[in-house]
Amino acid sequence: MQSVKNPVALDLADGIMKTVSRNEVVNDTLDRRSELLQLQNFIMRKAQKEAISAKATGMEEMIIAALRIKAPSEVIETMKNTAGITDTRLAELMKQAQSS
Repeated sequence: MQSVKNPVALDLADGIMKTVSRNEVVNDTLDRRSELLQLQNFIMRKAQKEAISAKATGMEEMIIAALRIKAPSEVIETMKNTAGITDTRLAELMKQAQSS
């Protein structure tokens, strides 16, 4: 390969290298930003799931307490519907309340 000695060609090559380098930096930065946004969304979804799980657990504990004090079935049914608990899970909670 021949070496380039033309000063105009050298200046153009230098300008191209600087432009390519900048574009790589920009692309890397955009990739990192995208990855960080995905991580942020993942963390937010995980926190929301944990909050929902904690709420459901708290509701289940309240249902167990209501079952232990023999609260009216209407109250139990309302609590079950509010918490989104299935009939199968309610049966499990009833067994749990009776065994304690």
